[in-house]
Amino acid sequence: MDIDLNTNDVTNIDRPLILKGVRYHTARQCWGFEKTGSVVNVIGVVNSFKAPKKSQKGTKDWSVSFVLWDPSCTEAFFGLHMLIFSKELNELPAIESVGQIVAVQSISLQNFQGRVQALSKSYFRFAIFNMSANGLQPSTQDIPPARKLVCTKEELQYVETIHDAWLKSREAISVSRETTYLSARVPSPPTHFNPVPISEIHPPGYYKIICQVIRTWYTVKNFTAFVSDYSDNELIYELLPKEDGTHSKSKTIYGRKLLRVTLWDQNDMYCRKFVKEGDYLLLSNVKAKLDPRGNLECLIQGDRNIEKIHVQKLRPDDDLLLNLKRRRLEYFRAEKDIIKRSRAPEKKEPVGKRLSSTDVSSQKDKPASSNGIQMNTNVISQHTEIPRTTIAQVLHSPECVNITPKKFRLLARVVDFWPRKLCDFCVRRCPGEEYVWMFVLLMQDVSQATLPVIFYGDDAAALLNLSTLQPQNLRRNRKALTTMKERMFLLWGNLEEMIQEKDSLECRLKHLNNPWFELCVYEYTCEQTNEGNAKEFGNKRWRGFGLRIK
Repeated sequence: MDIDLNTNDVTNIDRPLILKGVRYHTARQCWGFEKTGSVVNVIGVVNSFKAPKKSQKGTKDWSVSFVLWDPSCTEAFFGLHMLIFSKELNELPAIESVGQIVAVQSISLQNFQGRVQALSKSYFRFAIFNMSANGLQPSTQDIPPARKLVCTKEELQYVETIHDAWLKSREAISVSRETTYLSARVPSPPTHFNPVPISEIHPPGYYKIICQVIRTWYTVKNFTAFVSDYSDNELIYELLPKEDGTHSKSKTIYGRKLLRVTLWDQNDMYCRKFVKEGDYLLLSNVKAKLDPRGNLECLIQGDRNIEKIHVQKLRPDDDLLLNLKRRRLEYFRAEKDIIKRSRAPEKKEPVGKRLSSTDVSSQKDKPASSNGIQMNTNVISQHTEIPRTTIAQVLHSPECVNITPKKFRLLARVVDFWPRKLCDFCVRRCPGEEYVWMFVLLMQDVSQATLPVIFYGDDAAALLNLSTLQPQNLRRNRKALTTMKERMFLLWGNLEEMIQEKDSLECRLKHLNNPWFELCVYEYTCEQTNEGNAKEFGNKRWRGFGLRIK
């Protein structure tokens, strides 16, 4: 059902808006379109823009690029990218400053490099407005009649409402406010100017690495190098020898050491001509990301300066290779020992030296540790078929417009929880109703981004995984409260004690050494009310599921 402006608050609409028979979509709704080529109409405030330019190739059309903001946007989702083309410069919107309001009709949505952008059709029309002390004023641009959009009274009212919302959002950003715990935050991707080991690469971010080329592969579009510095990274896909103990004939190294790097543009051409297997490289501007299966991979895009190459070959005697060669020597020594043990005849172990059942169980219970990340062996995560992703990608994903919620799998740890008192983890929704589990865990992944995850009802009971611990008044039943604390200690370690000592989240993160584990969350949207405060990520919420403590 479409929404009429006279009966709805335009700042909270979730569906197309009808203004005198013309349907307008918000920026978030445009991102939710799965079908490429959909034609829409939009109205928004210019968040950023680039000066018009003329193409030097092909049709040599003029183009202007800008980002439109409307009340459906957040700090993480900053607007809809617009790209308008025309044969003549005067047929393009003459955008002069941020804050101008632009209404555009008949534009096409296209998917480009994983994001949705709006492209102009041949019959698009537009209007530009400026807000002054005298109110809404049309732009002084002389727009040709074929491109000029004459707005109705309802559309002008909508323009004023959007501009008022823009001013309020700018004021909210300019005022420094306290950072409350359980707030989802996404730090800007870090850029590392000094070389780092592959073991320290965590998306998102840009890195500089020193490595050796193990294998190469190229297509018409790009060049792919499988490189390694012989250090392990928990996010790299693990390569294992064959079940019979034999090694593959192809050149590879085993474990979580082989990193896939895809090079584009001038970096691609350089590698095709000068790089071969066995070479040592210094790679810069390496962008870290996760592939659809949740494994680490890296990209090196081309630079605007076509003479700038982000690949540098190193001499085998270069001092920068000392650490890499040391790790390489240790790796191949270990490989030789493994091959010798696999070929040696099996010796029966004396009975007196065999491990007892208690020794075996104690060894299995030792916490796994890899690359400085201590995995929690007390937690079991189901639904391993869901691809692993990062919290930043969860927060930046388009808002779910379908009935079926989106599901994600994360590698994270608990850094905070709410309510602050564990006795309030079980509450009554309304007086007279039965008690139900309901609490929130603040999860942090390797990229330092955080996400509040809700555990409620059966999912929370499955997490605790104890039949004797039923929902009840924990303030009265101290024995049940103690049992629940013991269960949560297996999940988050000494977090409760750390919170009592260090109330600040930033201070706590410096001393926190919680174990990591995998968990699954699904994203859903809830209705906004006019009484509630605006949330940083709109209507999005995240529920945990498929996780249980042993």
